[in-house]
Amino acid sequence: MAGMSALELETLWTEFHGVVNMTSQEIGVVLQADGDGESEWTSTGLRVLEILQKRRSELTEEDTRVMYDVVERVEDFAPGADGRPSRDQLMRLGHDPLRSAPEGSL
Repeated sequence: MAGMSALELETLWTEFHGVVNMTSQEIGVVLQADGDGESEWTSTGLRVLEILQKRRSELTEEDTRVMYDVVERVEDFAPGADGRPSRDQLMRLGHDPLRSAPEGSL
């Protein structure tokens, strides 16, 4: 991938798969139930599902932008903080903040 070293891609891949702690099936259920009009979060969640089905070598520059965005949104999460994403919003991205992060991530 142009503009990104192998080490940067490896780091992003690891961070992304560390914050996405829900299965594709679980994310799909959350997205199907989404009826509150938060289309930006749902749109990103659909992209997360696409990325989860790819190999690292198949990623596009747009995929890496989405991955950075997801990692940033999840890392910005602070329970009860004004302006921070809610649990429902994060679950649309594949992150359930009530679950423990997999060992070795974050």
